[in-house]
Amino acid sequence: MKNKYALLSILLVVTGALHAQNATWDTLKQQAKTHLMDLVAIDTSVSNPDEIAAARYIYKQFNKQKIGTFPPFKATQKDGKIYGLGTTDAKNYTANYLALFTWLAQQKQKPVRDIIFLATSGEESGSDSGLLWLGATQWDKIAPGYALNEGGGIIQNPESTPIVFAEAATKLYMDIKITAYGKEGHTSMPTGDNAVYALSQALAKIENWHRPAQLTAPARTLLTAILPFQDEDGKTTLNILLHDENPQNRQNAAALMVQDPFFKSQLQDTLTPTQISSQAEPHSTGSSASAILNVRLLPTTDPEAFFTELQALFKDDKNIVLEVLERPEFPAPASMDGTDPLFASIQNTAQKLIPGAITVPGLSPASGDNEFLRKLGVITYGLGPAMDPLDTNSAHAADEFIREADFYHQLEFIAGVVFDFAYGMDLLPLPSAADVKK
Repeated sequence: MKNKYALLSILLVVTGALHAQNATWDTLKQQAKTHLMDLVAIDTSVSNPDEIAAARYIYKQFNKQKIGTFPPFKATQKDGKIYGLGTTDAKNYTANYLALFTWLAQQKQKPVRDIIFLATSGEESGSDSGLLWLGATQWDKIAPGYALNEGGGIIQNPESTPIVFAEAATKLYMDIKITAYGKEGHTSMPTGDNAVYALSQALAKIENWHRPAQLTAPARTLLTAILPFQDEDGKTTLNILLHDENPQNRQNAAALMVQDPFFKSQLQDTLTPTQISSQAEPHSTGSSASAILNVRLLPTTDPEAFFTELQALFKDDKNIVLEVLERPEFPAPASMDGTDPLFASIQNTAQKLIPGAITVPGLSPASGDNEFLRKLGVITYGLGPAMDPLDTNSAHAADEFIREADFYHQLEFIAGVVFDFAYGMDLLPLPSAADVKK
């Protein structure tokens, strides 16, 4: 997910009966955990990511199995959790795919489709050294038809039906700088022309600016899927949003739903102030004060039109200036619709591991490098661990962690998808060490 740190991301790209052979499910889980612990100990965060060290680690694991490859800080265990930067975003993906890929290389039976392991850099910072670069310069050497990458997750709530949320589209990432200008001076003789006050007033205006809700294709798919599991009020609201011919009625229904942060991410463009700065000293006022606005646009929103509307809020205020720092490419790639063989394998695995779950191709509130794969025509889904859309996301935080149980379940899930899609066989569950001893 696109954010502050540039962490190594991983995708398992799939283009096209396993024999356990002394390897057990316990062995595979332990290998995946070992890889996660080792990868977390390698600092790949901005601004000086040691991605070469991470790549060398992967190379060493591949070399042990004689697998050919493409050139390309401390982990703590406590109370059933693994702490460290990257444990959820996104070294858990790297560790799981690395363990699975090397384990598959030990098996006698070969897959019916080619399986490509690709570790890329720069996912958090524009992918100029990652998939964007790869697609522009090296794509003829890979050119897969299907891909599994980060994103999505398993939404489990004891009071509702589990949802396997396969990321099929992402919001567009955009950074805008807003600057307010004022009068410099000493704080002993304050004037009314203060850039910090002007900035705060501008941010308040932006906070109260709400663009109309939009119902994108992946959002419609998700809301249609969860409709049967709602109470009567929920069904009424969703039916209005999905089917009412009156635009104002649809917007009224959306206004109720966007009070929930997750549904807000699905139905609206969002804008969040992050960094605030001023060149003033503690005893004086500066000539300007600025803030960074992080924007996540729905894939149907034109970034230029959005910026123009935002600028219009301050058309009569010459002391407020906005500029785009990072602009997404538009139009966004087409979202996955869930009618392909890879999604069918995701559904098959979900029914085996989480009986009764509904599987939907959804819109990720975050942004990532899947968009570059989709623009290249690759059918791409993101499969993540258990997630709670209403819970605090620890990704990129000092106490980032993943629950071991969720980490292993993620491993089992992606293994099931790969077995089904690349081998054409249902091999879950793998035997445990106790089963083998029997």
